[in-house]
Amino acid sequence: MSCRNWYLSYGGGLGDVVYDYLKDRSAWRLASLVKDYGGRVRVYTLCHNDGVNDLFRQHPYIAEHISEPWHLSVPEDAVRFSNPIDGYLPLQHDQYFRREFGMDFQLEQPEIYLSPQEKAQLAALGGQRPLIVAQPFAGLSDRDGYDSDSFEKQVAQIVRLDSRARIVVVGKNHARTHKYAPEVLNFSHPNVVNLIDRAGIRFCWHLVYQADAFLGCHSNLIRTAWDARKRNACILPWPLMERHLSEIDGKYTFGWRYSESRRFTYPFDGTGQRQFDKLDTGGIARFILGRE
Repeated sequence: MSCRNWYLSYGGGLGDVVYDYLKDRSAWRLASLVKDYGGRVRVYTLCHNDGVNDLFRQHPYIAEHISEPWHLSVPEDAVRFSNPIDGYLPLQHDQYFRREFGMDFQLEQPEIYLSPQEKAQLAALGGQRPLIVAQPFAGLSDRDGYDSDSFEKQVAQIVRLDSRARIVVVGKNHARTHKYAPEVLNFSHPNVVNLIDRAGIRFCWHLVYQADAFLGCHSNLIRTAWDARKRNACILPWPLMERHLSEIDGKYTFGWRYSESRRFTYPFDGTGQRQFDKLDTGGIARFILGRE
């Protein structure tokens, strides 16, 4: 075994990078590669959300994360990430792995790691139930589930049904084409904890797993809610997104076959105003709290 340097590569949106890392069989090799064979692992990401810089922090088996500017995929990318880079071999291409090791070794589920302080913060948020994680805004403003006014109405509907509900709002402002509406809440509420721009993807991923329910747009955390099998309400503009759902990859829609998932819509065709005032906030509140 001559090479101890390996790399993984992921691209797309933040949700894609999270999803692909957790599902990637090559990433299941990390623990044994490092602990048993003294390997060093680097990760490359090409993601249009700079929140990806948080993803591999605290990771005991990833020594280095190189975040490169996102661009549309080109053939040169496939060639580059299929070959050695700076003495690092591509762990996702089995011919290199088989050449070095001959056969596979013990596999271990990839994880997302938190610091002790983050674990304490997570535990504190879980002390009040029901705990609802909300992601009102998307990476593309056309896909937002709410604006601030409509989300304030949504909070009021939830709290009216259950005054104990704690609603933790997550999100991140970042520069991207069609990100024309900032992620901001123009109100405060005693039942709402606003973590927009205050919590990274690692913490938010664990928060969804700890929560009782998830409420939000079709953005990076909806698949976490699906994987965790949490009751979830996904808010979609209609017909802008609904008309494309049958055409997109199943990895972006698989959770809608689960009984705990439901879609809600508001009118928006990609032009004019997004009609958030048409949202059935009462129906969403009843569903998310398990009242129907």
